[in-house]
Amino acid sequence: MTDTLPEDIRRKYETHAARFSRDYEERPYWQGAALRRISDYLDQNPTELVLDIGCGSGFLIRTLALRHPQVRFIGVDFSGELIRIAENSSPPPNVKFMNEDVVLWKKGWVDLRPASGKNVLCLVVGVMEHYGPGDDFTRAAQEIWSGIEKGALFITFHNASMFGRALLKRRSKKYWDLPQAIEGFRGNRDGFQVVYRSFALCDLLARGPFPAAFLLAVDRKVSSLPLFFSRKFATLLELTLRRPGI
Repeated sequence: MTDTLPEDIRRKYETHAARFSRDYEERPYWQGAALRRISDYLDQNPTELVLDIGCGSGFLIRTLALRHPQVRFIGVDFSGELIRIAENSSPPPNVKFMNEDVVLWKKGWVDLRPASGKNVLCLVVGVMEHYGPGDDFTRAAQEIWSGIEKGALFITFHNASMFGRALLKRRSKKYWDLPQAIEGFRGNRDGFQVVYRSFALCDLLARGPFPAAFLLAVDRKVSSLPLFFSRKFATLLELTLRRPGI
């Protein structure tokens, strides 16, 4: 399969797919917060389809599909190894995985969209650490989202505004601030509303010996703090945009 990703990113995920799936995607904290929020959204909003862009080994949508059997799930990832793990993990019948480069596949999304008026939830979880505002992947994700008439976008990104970020930056990661992310994915189009903004202390703590329950408690506490304070002390930001329909 032809892909448009930088060679180092492609090689990293193809070579270490099993370890990435085990040590990151299935980590209780890393998935716990996203699972909770997304599952709550699906409970409250009848949804036809969930599209997971950069689904990895599919752990997130496989788990969600078991909780929400009435919803159809599609996971797309460029890594053949991660998709192989996903397909060999006995996914529920309402899940489909596709080994595609999103930049090249974005037009194919048109054929998979549900009928007009149906809710679609678009997930971009843990992917934007590799891409900045002008990158091809970012533009492809924005194009897919802009074509969704009704539904929501759930996206995570590394916080450029975190206190001390200059000392903690990694060359391999891309960083966004909240206004930049909102404008990038809402754009100037009407009909978009920020549903919630939540903040998680995860980069450093999740790599240490802290139990998942403690980290989730920290997440809830930080989420309730004033915006300025929480933005300054959060390494990872979560943003949900809702589009009520055209």
